[in-house]
Amino acid sequence: INMGHIEIMDFCCRVVAFPIISLIGLIGNMAMIIKYAKKNSKKIMDHLMLTICVFNLLTLLMYFNHFSMSKLLKTIDSKYSEMSTFLTPYSVVLVGIGLYASVYGTLCLSIERYLLVKNMKIHKKLTWLTMVLPIVLLAVITNIHKFFMLATTCNDVFDEGSG
Repeated sequence: INMGHIEIMDFCCRVVAFPIISLIGLIGNMAMIIKYAKKNSKKIMDHLMLTICVFNLLTLLMYFNHFSMSKLLKTIDSKYSEMSTFLTPYSVVLVGIGLYASVYGTLCLSIERYLLVKNMKIHKKLTWLTMVLPIVLLAVITNIHKFFMLATTCNDVFDEGSG
């Protein structure tokens, strides 16, 4: 396999295809956030959908920054590559939080819909805070260990031959 072809495919995927797909996702999530934020009478489902959309937006932005922007700007400016290296552990943690919150939000939305249909007594006792707060707390708690696992270091490289 020719390395030139691999680099071209990597560039096409990271700098062309992924940003287009991310842009579609960003537009869709922003539209949903605006739709659910403007509602006058918010139900529990509206709060859950808003939470899911916000965390999906966070995930998309972090993925875009980590995979696409870093690849594009490393070719343009070497200063960004240093900043990108420094921000990588934080973006990995934020991606994890966003993914977990999205999954937990979907599970809570399923439970809320089930209770609405099958057990109205329990559903009436639910508040948006009792559904959204566990999503955020669980997402952060399950990813907090990544703050301590990942680190960036700067290694000074000297050219001994230029002496």
